[in-house]
Amino acid sequence: GVAYEGAGMGLALLDVVQPRPQRLATFIAGPGHAFEPLLFIGAGMALPRPRVNPLRLIGGYESDNRWLILDGYGFYYGFFDPHRTLRRQNRPRHISGYPARVFDRGLGRSLWFTTAADPHRIAAVINTFPAHRRGDLWAGVALGCAYAAGVLEPGTIAEMVELAAPYQADLAVGVAAAADFRYRAARRADGRARAC
Repeated sequence: GVAYEGAGMGLALLDVVQPRPQRLATFIAGPGHAFEPLLFIGAGMALPRPRVNPLRLIGGYESDNRWLILDGYGFYYGFFDPHRTLRRQNRPRHISGYPARVFDRGLGRSLWFTTAADPHRIAAVINTFPAHRRGDLWAGVALGCAYAAGVLEPGTIAEMVELAAPYQADLAVGVAAAADFRYRAARRADGRARAC
């Protein structure tokens, strides 16, 4: 999966620099089809450095998965600019409405990795956010958890579910997305069933 995120980053950057032909779209329509969600996430991770508005890129695609560009965009900011996005809780100015919710899911996914999958650290960060943003953050955490679930102790997942008490439906959304990503790509993870 990480390799396809990287491919999405590279192809999106090439498309930004030389817009024709559309390399990312061509790859998604061909050999990358099974990894479409991860390719879109990777594309979003490539956009902050050249300062490309992700909404511009999303407009070029019809797939519902195109919104995952914003997840990758949020992941990038959570991972590489946590002071601004996780501590000060700022989003880029041009992100609002539904795109802001998907951006927050990417922020949540970044938390999964930057906290070393520690449920208490994750909850401590999420609980500083306004209540209306917490569900999307937990959904992102759950996507990261379920996608990489093979590395977890069973108690870690149970702790996370307990700490996310009012947002368990959001956790389920993230887990379902991760399961779908793996199903599409015919990739199994030993811990996926446990996480689900």
